[in-house]
Amino acid sequence: MLLFARILLGLLLIALLLLAAFFLLYILIRVLTWLTSSPERFRLWRGVRAQKRDDDWLETGWVNLLEGRYTQAEKDFSKILSQSKSPNRKVLAALASARALHRLGEFVRRDDALQIARENAGSEPRLKEAASTVAAEMYLDQDRPNEALALLQPLQDASSRHYHATRLLLRAHRQLHNHDRVYALTRLLLRRGVIDKAQALSYLETAVAARLHNGGLAGYKTIWGDLKSEERALPEIALAGAAIQESAGN
Repeated sequence: MLLFARILLGLLLIALLLLAAFFLLYILIRVLTWLTSSPERFRLWRGVRAQKRDDDWLETGWVNLLEGRYTQAEKDFSKILSQSKSPNRKVLAALASARALHRLGEFVRRDDALQIARENAGSEPRLKEAASTVAAEMYLDQDRPNEALALLQPLQDASSRHYHATRLLLRAHRQLHNHDRVYALTRLLLRRGVIDKAQALSYLETAVAARLHNGGLAGYKTIWGDLKSEERALPEIALAGAAIQESAGN
């Protein structure tokens, strides 16, 4: 009796396994039929899978980049550059790769990555602006302000609301000691409320003092009249103004 029960249980188990296998096979056949019945469906499925793969690589790469694992981050982004079919994702990957290579000091490879970003950006305005902004910031890190200006000025000309580009433009003019432009850009950022006031006053103090020295008595009235009372009290500005007044015998 016990032997019969074991045999019956074994047969039941085999039947269940066969039923499960047939069910899985049925599902697999239905999926394959759905995919192959329409080339458009198959392309859609492949596209979704490729997008998920690219997104996973981008996410992993950015985590490594933020954690300072620049070599691994660059490898992650390189996978997207070599395998992705999406120009937009290639731009993002190339710019992120350029950041990693910049941190590693591999400037030739960084410039290659920036070129890939520009090529894939095509005529898409936002992607072109992103490529220019990222490149300009890296050039400024290397004290190459003229190259940065060539990329940033068109953005500023197009719209004064590119605040990050405007901040970088200010940084470039400070490196070049273009005091008039430093003054104007700092004023613009102050009006927009997108620069720390203490930092802005520091920039204004240096720029205005230089403008007063360069302008002399002839430019004194115009420059001084454009200042607020708290700005006139800044040490470098006050000294420059006093020196001009003294030279004029006042």
